[in-house]
Amino acid sequence: MKRLLLLLVLSALFGTSCDRASDATITTAGTNPPTTMATLTTETTVAVTTTVAVETTTTLPSSVITLEYQVRFKGTTDGRNVVILQIDEGTATDIALESLARQAVDEFEPLAELFVVDSEEAIELVRLDATSLTDAEKDVLAQHYLLHVKEAVLTFQGPFADLGGFVLGS
Repeated sequence: MKRLLLLLVLSALFGTSCDRASDATITTAGTNPPTTMATLTTETTVAVTTTVAVETTTTLPSSVITLEYQVRFKGTTDGRNVVILQIDEGTATDIALESLARQAVDEFEPLAELFVVDSEEAIELVRLDATSLTDAEKDVLAQHYLLHVKEAVLTFQGPFADLGGFVLGS
């Protein structure tokens, strides 16, 4: 009798907990009588927002930037070329100048000397003896004489002078 009473109390408790309309019922079929059970419903909401903004800007590294130049003088000394190249003012970078020097060494082989300037005024001045230049001419070279190569030794000049120089290897 106590078992029956316990079973009725448990059924009553169990039955009242399943009164919600949102609860699902599971019915099993088989040799046992059908049993109704409450199931636990868990709601999980996952909000996923993906925003992808892609802005593509392609910038070539300085090492592949080439300077446009004009051959302003090409002569020979002892059968070797002496060349003065002029580039557009304000376009030089140290890496672009080095690249230009390497290109000129190959293009004007055998090269005795290479001068790179970015001003018309500096073209004639680079070939003159530095001790014979006026202060104004020295100022022009300080601003517009960019690079000198002699016997495969590259020396930065003017605004790039603080970079020094080095031997151009192959």
